[in-house]
Formats: sequence, structure tokens, C-alpha cells
Amino acid sequence: MSALAQETNESKPVVTEGGLAEDVAKLSVSEGKPDAEDKPVSESWLDQMTFHVGKIKLTPEGEIPTDQWLSAFCDRADKCYDILFGGGMLAGQLKGDINNSLTTVKKQYEANKDVFVTIEKMIEVEVKARGKKDCFKDKTSACIGQLWTYRALNFLCTFMEYLIKGDLTPSQCGKQTYKDCLERYHGWLARTAVGNAMGWCPTREKIIESFLFKTQDEMAESAKRYVSVLRPLLDQVIAIMDKNDVNFPDKV
Repeated sequence: MSALAQETNESKPVVTEGGLAEDVAKLSVSEGKPDAEDKPVSESWLDQMTFHVGKIKLTPEGEIPTDQWLSAFCDRADKCYDILFGGGMLAGQLKGDINNSLTTVKKQYEANKDVFVTIEKMIEVEVKARGKKDCFKDKTSACIGQLWTYRALNFLCTFMEYLIKGDLTPSQCGKQTYKDCLERYHGWLARTAVGNAMGWCPTREKIIESFLFKTQDEMAESAKRYVSVLRPLLDQVIAIMDKNDVNFPDKV
């Protein structure tokens, strides 16, 4: 379950020793020296993520390998929240949410590697074995972990889609993205607190700088690359959740 359901004043900011630049540098693909075609376009988080997400290769059946999914996002997907929200309480909360959800999926996968080989099989097998109600009640189920992983990644992808257009300020992007992606799953208290906090974004110029670019056009091109590899996977994930009727609409 998303930790955003808790009152935001209980959250504490997550501060990474060494700062954002060091975090981004740690996202390098391998310990060796990769070929020119086998490395991110730049050191920006956007291009780092594009590279790793692009390494997810569908099976012959067109399914998403669970190990590749986890490899792309674990200890990596959360690094942008400080950029988009300037660090602090909200960024820490969002990082905790996505990391907890990914950890849930990872634990389920590691306990069932022979069966949960793809995201599709993970959801289908668990629903068939346990039933939808049990999957929903157990907040450590693969269905719940994957559902909230999807929602967190969809939030990031949608935020970047709005940011690319350039007709909204970052704060407006944050508020609109929250309204589109997460607001419906929160009760009044969380919705009010989190919705307001979504407006705590740095300036566009600061975000461009933090993403290690010099211009809006450079950032937009990088963000387009990121969206182009991530959005099709997200569409595929939510389709399997809908197919198995585990895209639970309940508020948290």
C-alpha cells in the first residue's frame, strides 16, 4: 500500500550522502567499460533510466521478464524525486513509496522464481492461487506490490509528459499529474495534504540544471526518450492488472 496514505507530517526527508550528482553518477551501467552503443546517452537520470528500461526485452510470448523489470527500476527509479520536488518531506515520501513497492515485488519474485518469471505470470498465478480478495487484503502480495509500482512509475512518466509540453510550470505539472494518477486513491485528508505538497516544485530552470542539461530542448529530448521506452511497458502492465481485475480502486 502506498505510504502516501499516512499523514505527510509523519514523513521525514530522505537525504543521500554525497548529494544528487553522486546519486546520478552511481547509476552507471556496469563496472567495466561498456561499448559506445552500450551505455547511456548522458549522465542525466533521464538517460540513465532510458538505457536501463530499454534493456527490458519481452519474451517470445510478448511478456515482461520480472528479473529485468526489477533490475531496471530497483535502487534507480527513485533518484528523480529530489529533482522534481526539491528534496524534503514529499520527495522522501515518494521515494519510500516506490522503493517499498519494488521491494514487495522483489521478495515475491525471489520466493517464487520458477513461477513468477514474467510480470504477467506473477499476477495471473497469484490471482488464480489465492483469489482477488486475498491478494487485496495482503499488502505484501505480488498484486499489491506491482499495482503500486505501476502507479508510482505512471506518476513519473505522466509528470515528464506534462513537463515536455512546456505549457505548465513544474508545480502545475505536479498538481495535474497527482490529479490524473493518484488523487482518486486517497481519502480526503491525504488528498488535501499531498495535493497541496505537489505544488512544491523547483523552477523549470532548476529542474533542467538538476537533470544535467542546459536548455529546455535538451531536457525535452531526453524526456521523450525516457517516455518512449517506459510508456509501452506501463500500458502492458496495467492491461494485465485489468485483465485479472486487480486494478483495485479502493482508497488507502
